[in-house]
Amino acid sequence: MFLILTGYRAGPFHHWRYFKLLDFTKQERKDYVKKRRVDYTAFGIVALLLQLVPVLSMFFLLTTAAGSALWVVKMEDARRARLGGQGASEQQYHDNPV
Repeated sequence: MFLILTGYRAGPFHHWRYFKLLDFTKQERKDYVKKRRVDYTAFGIVALLLQLVPVLSMFFLLTTAAGSALWVVKMEDARRARLGGQGASEQQYHDNPV
């Protein structure tokens, strides 16, 4: 029960920076997480379980951060596709020298 409740709360926390970058209000963030509650809870449970492994917890802390970042890339690609723009992986970098 502890793992489920903690995963329920910790899952969305991994995307806190993403929500800040999108300038979500508290209500928008709640609505966004509510639509994906099962995914966030599962991610939080797995992240917590892996971080409880005594010797490898620091390694899993890093891989959890990387995994949540990769998940954001997929979500952002889907969001941009819905809006009709290019996905993050398709964007070209353009240098603007002064």
